[in-house]
Amino acid sequence: MARLWPLLSDIALLNELDGNPAYVAVDELQPDGSVLRRAKGRFAMPIPGEWTEDLGEWVEQRYMRQLRQFTKGGFHHINFVVRAEPTADGFALHIRIDMLPKGLAGWLGATLGLVRRWAPWRHWTG
Repeated sequence: MARLWPLLSDIALLNELDGNPAYVAVDELQPDGSVLRRAKGRFAMPIPGEWTEDLGEWVEQRYMRQLRQFTKGGFHHINFVVRAEPTADGFALHIRIDMLPKGLAGWLGATLGLVRRWAPWRHWTG
């Protein structure tokens, strides 16, 4: 698990392994000392978007969560959760991606079940 965790918890890399090009992100220091990451690229099929992403939650080799809130594109938000549980012979891995689509394209995708057919382990919410 220690060797796999850096891969499983790297949402940008998982996005690229899913067939999307690398996206561009810029970290902006906020007056309160927090960091806001602004990004743009493609996510979930060839849908371009712009979003902010938080720095997420992290428990090494156990749990990772990151929320992307879109300012442009076909989604309101996408929330990634990766959870690993030790088992007798290794580990069980649970990956969940909740998406809240917006606009006509998002409504059509949700209504026709396109994301479920494209990748059945993803989940629509909202």
